[in-house]
Amino acid sequence: MKALIISLITLFFHAQSVAQTIVKPVVGAKSHSSLSIQRVERSALSTIIYLSVKNQTTGGWFCADRNIYIENAENEADRYDILQSEGIPTCPERHQFSKQGEVLNFKLFFPVLPKGIIKINLVEDCADACFFFNEVIVDAELNSEIKLFEEAFVHYSKRNMGEALRIFKKMVREKIGYKNFRYGYAFYSIPIIYERQKNVIEAEKWYLKLLLSDVRDDMSSESLKDKYTNYKHRACIRLANLYRKNLQYPKALQFLIKAESEFPYQPDIVGDYKSIKTEIDILLQTVGVYKEMKAYRTAINTLIYRILTSNHSSFYDKPEAELSELIEQHYGSKKFHTQFNLALRKMKLQQKNGQTHAAFNFNSQVFKIKYFGKKTKADIIGDIRGHAFYKKLY
Repeated sequence: MKALIISLITLFFHAQSVAQTIVKPVVGAKSHSSLSIQRVERSALSTIIYLSVKNQTTGGWFCADRNIYIENAENEADRYDILQSEGIPTCPERHQFSKQGEVLNFKLFFPVLPKGIIKINLVEDCADACFFFNEVIVDAELNSEIKLFEEAFVHYSKRNMGEALRIFKKMVREKIGYKNFRYGYAFYSIPIIYERQKNVIEAEKWYLKLLLSDVRDDMSSESLKDKYTNYKHRACIRLANLYRKNLQYPKALQFLIKAESEFPYQPDIVGDYKSIKTEIDILLQTVGVYKEMKAYRTAINTLIYRILTSNHSSFYDKPEAELSELIEQHYGSKKFHTQFNLALRKMKLQQKNGQTHAAFNFNSQVFKIKYFGKKTKADIIGDIRGHAFYKKLY
């Protein structure tokens, strides 16, 4: 008997030692503004949710249905029914509040949650005025991480940049949120804040740090707007803009190239409109840099090459218009028409591995275009002359 008591005591203290308490857990959404989760206790014996409800009306009352459950927010078939409640009447019995502002604290007891569950839904399954909490964080580390991130975001939105910087740097230094988008968001936010503060040196330094970091562009953004974070891709674009503003054109071009080659945009779906728009935006920014350098012929060649080789040229209305304007202003329409047609007539073709490779020399540059299937010179010249920039020459 003594041995049994000792074993039970040992089991009790072991259960308590492995308990995890999540204070004021982050909640995605809830039904009643007056109802709050104060804490969640997870142990080897049970899961206890501590709640409080604040009366907001005269003659108010509250009760909890016997049909309450928690479920894994990431797998709703994984459900755990309530074991018991404490401090709250079971409907139809009710707690009658004596005054407005009175608070009722109560507990709901559930079975042990497996360790892998980090988010739950708490649901009262009843006929009328039922309560629910969606995406309640029940992992202490993740809860602290989200709260810290939200604190930084609040400071940022209120333009309290010093505090936002302090928290974001702490997250980067301690790799808080490393397993999700928050670590990368913190890293990316630091140079943006420095940009807002007109501190170009620190902004450049932190963008370059980000590019050398272990942040991944294909990390889920957990957002409906964009599937992936693309923080390094975005950093390249912002660095290019910084260098362009400071007339450091070679560096601006270097990072625009990196934004497409080394850190390409990770699309929601391959070939979706956002990825095409990104492709076009980078092209127009590149051309803009060449124009500021007064390298107009290079700008023209860049546009011709991309228009003729892109798989998305049907979306290239803006690049086509930009090319037409550059031809008219810095080459001359008649001169371009004559020399470009001469170059097309001298085009060389090669059939290789089921593809047609075309090459022609124009404006001191060799243009190489690859077509699937067998194409004649007349076919290819017809395709090229079908583009808007060429048609506008007439």
